[in-house]
Amino acid sequence: VLGDEGSGFHVGMLALRAAIKAEYHARHATMLRAMIFEQYNVKINYQLIFLNLFARDRSEIASFARMANEAAEAGDPIAQQVLREAAGAIFSNLRDLAEAFQLVDQEYTVVGVGSVALKIRQYWDEIVRLGHEQLPRFRFIQVPFPPVVGVAHCGLRLAGFSPESRANLLTIAKDLYKKL
Repeated sequence: VLGDEGSGFHVGMLALRAAIKAEYHARHATMLRAMIFEQYNVKINYQLIFLNLFARDRSEIASFARMANEAAEAGDPIAQQVLREAAGAIFSNLRDLAEAFQLVDQEYTVVGVGSVALKIRQYWDEIVRLGHEQLPRFRFIQVPFPPVVGVAHCGLRLAGFSPESRANLLTIAKDLYKKL
């Protein structure tokens, strides 16, 4: 899928490739191989080809992002590289946009949303690290609820609801999102 850098699907594809590549040489060994092979009850690489070609939907591949996170948190260097690569890909797009809109030397806030940015610490930390290196005037924050809440918040503002009502929406949304 073109233009999907840094997404859960992208992380999942990188994890799947790493799991398959683990068979090539010991230096490519990763916990991802056992995790993915166990989930699909396969023994050899070619049995996973169907996932790349015939996955029922993108979420099936994206689910490997959770495995990459687990393996990275357990210290797996290959899984950590998967997360750094995905973070670098999305950051590269951010850098391109910053240059195209002449924002590189401006103060700007980048908001991390979505499950990959919010739930995979090493991924987000890499984006922030790259940001501090390459876009030092940018500020990186995470929003603790789904993007739809921002849309609802804007809608309430446009409809004339009070700041207190909008703040209440954010409080409720934050509490609900913690439970997910």
